[in-house]
Amino acid sequence: MRVRGLDESLILQVADMMDIKPPAVSCSGSYLQFTLSALSCDAMFARKSYRSARKSRHLCWHGFRDFICLCFDLGADRVGTRYGLWQRKVEFIANLLDLSGYNMGSTICPVYLYLEGLDICTCIPDRMLPSLCRGCGKTIITNLIACLFCMGGRHD
Repeated sequence: MRVRGLDESLILQVADMMDIKPPAVSCSGSYLQFTLSALSCDAMFARKSYRSARKSRHLCWHGFRDFICLCFDLGADRVGTRYGLWQRKVEFIANLLDLSGYNMGSTICPVYLYLEGLDICTCIPDRMLPSLCRGCGKTIITNLIACLFCMGGRHD
């Protein structure tokens, strides 16, 4: 993943909150480059191949979505990836449907957002939009029932 508008400490803090593998972050011009991975093939946010029973540690769409939302929750002014540049969390959430045509997988095994309903990840069946806390408005990570910021419940 290549991003603009984030610093390495924020990336590592969000990875720790999501309980995913801490990425090795490198600088490439004005971008930071890193790979988001689940802790294991059976861990939360681990993606499965929809063509076979193989599992991988690559993050599913829920993981990328929650990662970007948490970056905004922790104070990022903007987040830019190859898919777009978002100034606010509300703008990112509003544009989630526009991202459905992008390949999140490889060239050989493409994975598109609209295929997430085919049970190709280890997440509890989830909606397209992230869950937000009723108390503070922050993102509730997929598969969790409480907000990590104020311990409030899910907003459905």
